[in-house]
Order: sequence, then C-alpha cells, then structure tokens
Amino acid sequence: MSALTQWQRQSGRAFQAQDAWGTHVAEVVNTTLMPGTNSWYMGANIEGKVRRFLPYLGPEGVGGYRRKCAEVAQNGYEGFVFTNADQGGTVHTIAAE
Repeated sequence: MSALTQWQRQSGRAFQAQDAWGTHVAEVVNTTLMPGTNSWYMGANIEGKVRRFLPYLGPEGVGGYRRKCAEVAQNGYEGFVFTNADQGGTVHTIAAE
C-alpha cells in the first residue's frame, strides 16, 4: 500500500478499489465464527459502528495478502480506478479468486 500511496501522490490521482477487496474479505470471514462474535474485531466496541471485519483471514495468511498486493501492483494496480479531479477514470475489474 505504501508503494501505491507514493505512486498516487506523485501522479496526482485519486484511487478507489476497496469494494471488491471488502467483498472478498467478507466472503472469507463469513466462513468462520467471527461474524457472530461480540468482538472489537467486528466493531462491537464502538456504538453505531458498522459491524464488519477488516483484517485478512485468507487461507495463505499475511503471505497471501502480500502476494496479492504485489500482483495487483505488478498489473498496474488492477482493480483500482484512477482519476484526476477533472477527468474520468479507467475501470479494471478484479477477477474472482
């Protein structure tokens, strides 16, 4: 993420690609007991906060997360939408895993 942020700042573009990743994280965590817990992992410690899980629990753990980040960066930040304030962006769909 730091490489993406640095690239974004240097290029002057805004970015967004969190929906597909959030869906993937939710799909993974929904196979566990975590969504049913009253835990700060699910945001239960903050009244009114949307209950969702943010850490990644994929089958390969943090190594898999890092590999996915490197793959996305290598593919020109596939799945991100980059725009300038006065221009439209290009959408690249993230393939299902």
